Amino acid sequence: MNRLIYGNGNCSISSNEDIRGIEIHYTGVVSITDKTPEGFNIIIGKNKIIIFPLGEGNLTELFDYQGEFKVIRILVADKDGKQVPTSIKRVMDYAELLDTKAEAMTTNSEKLNATYRYANKVKKTSIDAKIMPNLNTNNYRLTLFREDGSEYTGKFHIHKADNRIMSGEKHSEASEELFYKKQGSEELSDIKVQKESIRTATASVSATSQTTSGGY
Repeated sequence: MNRLIYGNGNCSISSNEDIRGIEIHYTGVVSITDKTPEGFNIIIGKNKIIIFPLGEGNLTELFDYQGEFKVIRILVADKDGKQVPTSIKRVMDYAELLDTKAEAMTTNSEKLNATYRYANKVKKTSIDAKIMPNLNTNNYRLTLFREDGSEYTGKFHIHKADNRIMSGEKHSEASEELFYKKQGSEELSDIKVQKESIRTATASVSATSQTTSGGY
């Protein structure tokens, strides 16, 4: 059984499949600490978290978080880009109840699940890591080019804020922006890899999700 598990400031996925891509729709505002394995990336949008591969591997641990976080629905893709049904399991943070006045306590399960905050509230959803470091063209099906059109091989990194690809395992003054060529074109493109990578990771995942939208 495939299950997304979250609560107590952590989000992970338990599965007997090789999970390669996840799209999480949520409500709230959270600060995220990336815990995905090397070769995966996390980007955030408006009430959406997308995790996709740039190399090999499978997903288990996803991220730690603090703030308000309630998962509404998810889309999950396996190694073939096919959608796999996945339920949502919320782990109740009983520590939240310790600050609740005795007269406000209730055994009503819906009320116990009414709060989805872990640790402090945050003002803006964010990811702690600014770059995805220490990538190498030898490990990915991705051909990169310098601005002068010459092919680039070796280490590179990706800036998570705008998904720019730049040379070097980490950012430095010597880092230069890298480009790629669209299929069937010789023109260099500075359009970031984000959309194409997501499309590859979740090729067969549509908005008509069969995942469970329930929580705890």
